[in-house]
Amino acid sequence: MRDAAGPPMRDSRAMGYRYAFTGELRTHVIGRDRTLTYRVLYLPDDWTGVEPFASTPRVRIVGELAEHPIRGAWQPGGPGVRFLMVSPALCKAARIAVGDPVECRFDLDDPDAVVLEPELERAIAHSPLASATWARLTAGRRRGYAAMVASARTAATRARRVHTVIESLEAGAPPWKRR
Repeated sequence: MRDAAGPPMRDSRAMGYRYAFTGELRTHVIGRDRTLTYRVLYLPDDWTGVEPFASTPRVRIVGELAEHPIRGAWQPGGPGVRFLMVSPALCKAARIAVGDPVECRFDLDDPDAVVLEPELERAIAHSPLASATWARLTAGRRRGYAAMVASARTAATRARRVHTVIESLEAGAPPWKRR
């Protein structure tokens, strides 16, 4: 089935999602001097040339991958290539591995959406200076800081990272330095 306003798709509207396809979970290598390998799902080739995928470098989405909720972005991977990173935690929860066929259903997400851990949200709200700095940040920078806190495996690490973010926001500087 082909939607007049977009790429070919299954009739996924009954499931609440505009876009749907099945693709193979693969690996994607990024970098030259220091390479990083990710598990990814590639957007079908015939979708990359249509809107919004053709003109927007990163298309934010919300949906399901292998029946598990996802929120992420189709990212550029070279001319005509878009990929969605799939976390190890999601692979484990969905019991999927590289080479497996994976069903993906999604809608476009608000490009400015940022999901905050409750501790970080409270800490920002509690500090007027941190709150003012937060309001000036781009959505991408906010998502980066939120991911830094969300990726903590323990409550102690999460608390430490929240403290680091708040201190840095109050100082008007980013909470970490790139190496």
